[in-house]
Amino acid sequence: HAMQFLLTPRSSDNLFERLVIRFQGVQLVEMRLSDSLGQESTVHFVETQINNPIPDEAFVAELPEGTDVIRDLPVPAPAGDASTS
Repeated sequence: HAMQFLLTPRSSDNLFERLVIRFQGVQLVEMRLSDSLGQESTVHFVETQINNPIPDEAFVAELPEGTDVIRDLPVPAPAGDASTS
C-alpha cells in the first residue's frame, strides 16, 4: 500500500519549504521538493534496490564548470583510517 509523508522545516530561514516523500510498501517511489523561490523538483525512483553494496568510487563528483554548490561539507574519514592523523 502507498504512504506519503510531508516534511517541513522547523524554522523559516531554509532553502526549502517542504519535502514530500512517497513510498509503495517499503520502496521509495517519489520525492517532491519545493524551494523558497517557488520551484518544485520531482524525482521518481524506478527499479530501486535496497542495501546493495556500492563501491566508494561510484560517488566521485565530476561537476561541470559553473555548477553552484549550495553547501560543500567535508567528508569524514572512515573509522580507523590512519591517513587522517
